[in-house]
Amino acid sequence: MKRQFRSGLYFQAAYTYSRALDDEQISSYWAPMGYDYGPTAGMNQQTFVFSHVYELPFGRGKKYLSSGLLSHIAGNWALNGIFVAKTGNWFGVAADASTLNAVSASNRPNVIGSVTYPKRAGSGAYWFSPAAFAAALPLQFGDAGKNILVGPGLINYDLSTFRNFKLTERWNMQFRGEFYNISNTPHFNNPGATLAISTFGIVTSSYGERRIQLGVKLEF
Repeated sequence: MKRQFRSGLYFQAAYTYSRALDDEQISSYWAPMGYDYGPTAGMNQQTFVFSHVYELPFGRGKKYLSSGLLSHIAGNWALNGIFVAKTGNWFGVAADASTLNAVSASNRPNVIGSVTYPKRAGSGAYWFSPAAFAAALPLQFGDAGKNILVGPGLINYDLSTFRNFKLTERWNMQFRGEFYNISNTPHFNNPGATLAISTFGIVTSSYGERRIQLGVKLEF
């Protein structure tokens, strides 16, 4: 969906639903046929993106504060923004492969119960239920499918504001303020996914904390 630039406002919205499967061999040539067929690692199923540009209605030639000192202070400002919301990425669960006695093999655990998602983060809190998995018997591949888990999603809004200053007929200066993840919403990485390690099912890190950047650009 797109709104053409009108009255100083432009916006665009897009929604994507996707699904990708592959059979890339990642376990071992000893694995059963079809063992490595499943969702593509890193794929996220749903994504919504909304972006906008808004020239504020202040200053000369605008609806408000069109004259006087305030017109010079408040005029010629614009706001840009990008909002992104998406579901988490698909990822796989792993288990000790030494019991397979197979060269260069990797293994997955057995699924012994329904996988639930408490969706908590931090020490002692679980993103998914680790009790749903158990080690496979010696010399056997686990029956857990490829990339059957979904990690934390993402909600993010980046905002920037800028103003142009006409210095001379040739020279123009632009001031920019950019605010990444302006709401400082936590963005969590995938939880630990290797059976029998202390962080199995636990989110231990995040990324994309709020950042503010200021800059000046000269154009001529």
